Amino acid sequence: MARTKQTARKSTGGKATRIVTSAGTSQAIRQALCGEQSSGKRNNLGEEIKTSFLNDQNVLFCFGFPRPNIPDVGDSSAYFTKMVDADGQHWLGMQPFSRFDGDGMKALGRPPLDVVIALDISGSMGMGFKSSNIFESKLSVAKTCLLGLLTQLKDGDRVALVPFNHEAKATVELTDYSSAACQAITDRVTALSSHGGTYMSKAVTLGRRMLTAAPAKSGQRIRRIYYLTDLQTGHDEAAVLQALEEDSEQESIFPTVLGIDVDLDVSTVERISAMRGANYISVSKKEEFIEDMMSEFSHDCVPIAFDIQVKLDESWVFAKGYGSPELTNLQVDSTVRMSTDFARLLQPDGSIKGGILMFKLHKVGPGEDLPAVEYSYTDIRGERISQICPVERVDHAATTGLTPGAKAVRKAAALVKFVELQAAYSCDDRLDTPGQEVLHREYGTAFENFRGFFLSELRISEDSSVLNTNQAFLEIIDRIIDLEKSDTKGVHTMPTRSALSRIASAPRRACRAGIFGAPGNNGGLMGAVQGAAAGILKTISKKRAGPLPRIQEVAIPPNSPGPVTRSQAGGPLTRHRRNRLGIKVVLDSL
Repeated sequence: MARTKQTARKSTGGKATRIVTSAGTSQAIRQALCGEQSSGKRNNLGEEIKTSFLNDQNVLFCFGFPRPNIPDVGDSSAYFTKMVDADGQHWLGMQPFSRFDGDGMKALGRPPLDVVIALDISGSMGMGFKSSNIFESKLSVAKTCLLGLLTQLKDGDRVALVPFNHEAKATVELTDYSSAACQAITDRVTALSSHGGTYMSKAVTLGRRMLTAAPAKSGQRIRRIYYLTDLQTGHDEAAVLQALEEDSEQESIFPTVLGIDVDLDVSTVERISAMRGANYISVSKKEEFIEDMMSEFSHDCVPIAFDIQVKLDESWVFAKGYGSPELTNLQVDSTVRMSTDFARLLQPDGSIKGGILMFKLHKVGPGEDLPAVEYSYTDIRGERISQICPVERVDHAATTGLTPGAKAVRKAAALVKFVELQAAYSCDDRLDTPGQEVLHREYGTAFENFRGFFLSELRISEDSSVLNTNQAFLEIIDRIIDLEKSDTKGVHTMPTRSALSRIASAPRRACRAGIFGAPGNNGGLMGAVQGAAAGILKTISKKRAGPLPRIQEVAIPPNSPGPVTRSQAGGPLTRHRRNRLGIKVVLDSL
């Protein structure tokens, strides 16, 4: 559960990025999904194993999960829910919680910090952000992040500054926090420019030396080094990771790696997340980082539990885990182990972003249906604590009156299924070879069927974020459906919102041929059908924000010539619209 905040790439307003929405082919969108992050792993042939940036950690962290109402909360505990879905899969949801969650950290107070800020000033930090149309160097963004970090320190803390490139030098030694100390750091940071190579291991060594040599102070203190870097180093990456592991295990010096405009490869993220007390945060937009820093600094920098173990009874084993990089390579066993737990920020509605871990379970014995789970950890004072946690059973057939735990596990299971479906699609190289029309159609149908299930589960879980802050996920699903079904005989894809902006000014004939595709033999009738659909979607687009509904069915009056055109997109709730020609268009209801 070590804290990782990676980038599930979204544009302004929660929309999908332009590179995804503008993808004109199946290959293009799959390349976009797999092009943001490397796996860092190779197969037996030495080939890079593909991975989609929409992994389970990124996706789950984009959604809020309702926090169970637990009256007696200690430093660290968890609420467990078990569900058997319609496919017979056993799911276990684990929602960690602590008395330090939300305002608890402020009320109880965080321990004082000894902080070393290591700032990368190598030449590559002078380059601009990949995803920005307006040039701003990575160093400039890193400086802004650093100054934001300073605002979160308080009396009793100590702070130091270590700029590094091919060398590392302490320009501000570890000193007591004060306005004068912050001003000294600000002045030195402002004067820094990018140059030289990158040897991050020198910053690790110097930071450790400064913290271990600092005069001892009474009381419990947290020692942490913040590394603000684009990690453009091939010289000493292995040495850096080894040194960070040694610092966290042997010296209780915890690392926070702020990746400036970089998503580390999956294997490196997994390794950092397994380090005691470690954080990894991907910074792609400085505004979002500063906002998070202002609200979550204390939650991110203070670990509340170490060496967490979750143990099932002998009749069950963990088969697969989701929600943390530590669970990616989970071994099939009755016990799962995680390095660190941190307190969590509560959203205005009381939910927690990414506030659930999910497990697929396998039954291996004749025991009862998992009545309880053993949860144990070592607290920050070194005391080992164990507790028996009851397991709430969730009826998958129930659609109303759900408890917070039931809503959380249903939504999380649906999101995991989305991750697995799009990962299989994104990494399927068979789609790049000729003669795979059947496979393309199968994926198109799979995403159409999933879309209806996905929206249904989110409605039941009372989550409407796919209409606003998380609409990128629905846009990606819709784009894949459009691309994979566009070549299917008799299926005419409906326009996206961007296409509708062209419909208003384009001639009717151009609309029919350019946006909907050639109408075929029944051009007049199909043109009327397409006009009806376009008119309805156009009206909806003016009245509300968010993604447009998909066409579920188009019904042509009995006395009209030509076939009925259908595009199934699921969803039990529908809205029926009929135009003046009697053509009925059925939309799914979001």
